[in-house]
Amino acid sequence: MAYYFIGDTHFGCEALLSIRTAFHSTQEMDNFILDNWESRVTNNDHVYILGDLFDRNFQNPGSYFPRMPGQKHLILGNHDPDWISLVDPALMDSCFLEIKNMLLIERINCYLTLCHYPMLEWYNSNRDATSYLIHAHIHTRRNRPSFAYIQQYLPRALNCCPEINHYYPVTLEELIDNNKQWYSI
Repeated sequence: MAYYFIGDTHFGCEALLSIRTAFHSTQEMDNFILDNWESRVTNNDHVYILGDLFDRNFQNPGSYFPRMPGQKHLILGNHDPDWISLVDPALMDSCFLEIKNMLLIERINCYLTLCHYPMLEWYNSNRDATSYLIHAHIHTRRNRPSFAYIQQYLPRALNCCPEINHYYPVTLEELIDNNKQWYSI
């Protein structure tokens, strides 16, 4: 059993093609992310989705769920209430183990605070070198004030957006490595 993290997939969002320039269509983008997901995650693994799973999607969100193996935990983002309101609550219950605004996970000698948005402080962030914030929301936008602040002061705030993580759900170790590379640029 493995633990994976991904956020801001924004399945179906044509506006995101301006950031994800390698893709020519939302269908190509969605299939690439879903193919990567299916190639890596088993039904026994846990996947923590840090918000904005769908956005401006004109397809049925439920049609994507069969291509997302794993025990799914959804941390709500700013775009999630819109698509969730369109999905049968029974389907949501069958697809997600939990749906939260924020989540604290205790692993062996490590605390993980999961939130869609980056934060200045989180559980044990000032005391414990093995405490991390895993967030999404900022994608690859280096022009946001949060990017410079995280880069300079918050090395344990980890961005799990697909663009930084090669469009895969990633483990904590991969997330740490990918963020070191991203913020060192």
